[in-house]
Amino acid sequence: MTVMGVLGQLKAHRASNVEDSEKLAERVASQFGEEAWEALQEGVLWNSSARIEKNPDSGKYEFNGNVTEMGILKFFKNKLGFEGCIAKKD
Repeated sequence: MTVMGVLGQLKAHRASNVEDSEKLAERVASQFGEEAWEALQEGVLWNSSARIEKNPDSGKYEFNGNVTEMGILKFFKNKLGFEGCIAKKD
């Protein structure tokens, strides 16, 4: 799943295609302001049942869990990276 839009602060933020969706988190963060962006990250990452785990065979990070929540984690990963998301979740 890929996040293609975010509704926040009474404004819809949309990506026109999958490639554009990778830049959506950056655009949303810049328009939300630091406090609102931080609150959004914490609210979602702290309450998500999806996980980011390191594959023991490949050593690469991967998402596991509910497909919708994995899509939302991917949205934040595009701005924070895997390590940033893990740090926020802990």
